[in-house]
Amino acid sequence: MSPAIHPIVRRFQTGDEASFFRAVRDSIDELAYWMPWCSRNYAIEDANRWITFTLEAWSSEREYPLGIFDATTGDVIGGTGINHINKAYRIGNLGYWVSSRFTGRGVARFAAREAAMTAFNQLGLTRLEIVALTHNKASQ
Repeated sequence: MSPAIHPIVRRFQTGDEASFFRAVRDSIDELAYWMPWCSRNYAIEDANRWITFTLEAWSSEREYPLGIFDATTGDVIGGTGINHINKAYRIGNLGYWVSSRFTGRGVARFAAREAAMTAFNQLGLTRLEIVALTHNKASQ
């Protein structure tokens, strides 16, 4: 039996780069198939750029990336967030991914719920859509 995981969802911050990089590298085979930003050559510089982007995205209100963290260790175990926002219609898309070591344990469900609460309660959105490929069985 897998040990219990206690995820938390929060904004990324400076200092999360190495942990984010490890989570991506641990899941590279799975992520590279689904995520256009993830290639087999994913490097620490990519993680550095991502964390910088997340800080700028929140400041500019373009999109709202969030990290999924293990509350016990503080390690990144995935990501979620709200993007493709239409402020006039108050809608957006919700996305997520979970490190391969933590799949099948309710982490994505927890993170999606937390991101949705952020979208509705903090951003004032009234509708969210999850866009998933039809053959992505884990997201159905």
